[in-house]
Amino acid sequence: MFIPVRNQIRCVEKHGKDWARLFRANIFTFAVIGVALLYLIISSQVAVENSNAATSTTQLISMSSTTTIPNTLPPQTTLPLGQTEPPTSADPPAQRPPDFQLFIPDPGYELCCGFIPSKVKIVGTARIKNTGDLTAHNLRATFELFTIERERIKLSGEPRIERSLGDLAGGETISETFEFEISLFDGYKIQEQGAIAVITVDSLEKSMSVEQLFAMPAETG
Repeated sequence: MFIPVRNQIRCVEKHGKDWARLFRANIFTFAVIGVALLYLIISSQVAVENSNAATSTTQLISMSSTTTIPNTLPPQTTLPLGQTEPPTSADPPAQRPPDFQLFIPDPGYELCCGFIPSKVKIVGTARIKNTGDLTAHNLRATFELFTIERERIKLSGEPRIERSLGDLAGGETISETFEFEISLFDGYKIQEQGAIAVITVDSLEKSMSVEQLFAMPAETG
């Protein structure tokens, strides 16, 4: 079908007016859509920049907060061949100071001194043991004799007999012999009542005394 040129022109003009009218009616909508698109583009760029900035800050914090821990482990010990563990040093047990144990066996008696006996000779032995672990230094032993009434009996004219024994190591025992004379009168009293022997042991570290009953047999000589 042939349409005249004039009619074609009119048709184009009519449609052009319709498109113009439609564009004017929706221009506000196009503007809103454009603004929204622009806002989305700007927001996405800002979000990307903020994300990059946060990543950089985290890296800086990680780098600045790195702490170097010193090596506090003890140095390794090289053991000799065949040894699995280093030897351990245990503290030695405490040593006991000097202490004494005394024992006086029964002494021997005999009459002496002249055709008519006037004195009694007594020979006795004292045993002294150091029950400690350490040495007792400058040990000294003293022997004394008393009646039951605590009256002193002179020994060879002296009130006591003293002996210097030197040092006594821990655990060792020493024996010391005491030999003296008493009057015949004191001998009779000891024979009837008995007597008290006192041994005193002194050292730089310890001092102690022991009393023991003395008895004289009925027949002496």
